[in-house]
Amino acid sequence: MRNLEDLIKIIVEEYKVEENFILKKHSRCIERQMLIYLVSTLCRGRYTLTELGNRLELSLGGICRSRYNIQNKIKKDPVLRKKIDRIKKLLVKAD
Repeated sequence: MRNLEDLIKIIVEEYKVEENFILKKHSRCIERQMLIYLVSTLCRGRYTLTELGNRLELSLGGICRSRYNIQNKIKKDPVLRKKIDRIKKLLVKAD
């Protein structure tokens, strides 16, 4: 099942980070950016942007900006692209 909690769990386990670290409002770590990107693309329609913003302590503009920034990084960085693909595969296994 693709939901925010599944994504958080997978990212926490895969990258050995604390959940509160990637959910912290002022955290700009790549894991948080990946979470925002993945939840806003894979869980579309399941949550409103307002719900996501509340859970991630982020404004609607912040969600859009984070998604845009990571999309550009993915295009330029094959290692990051592989990380995103790996998380997507782990989500499929979790289904």
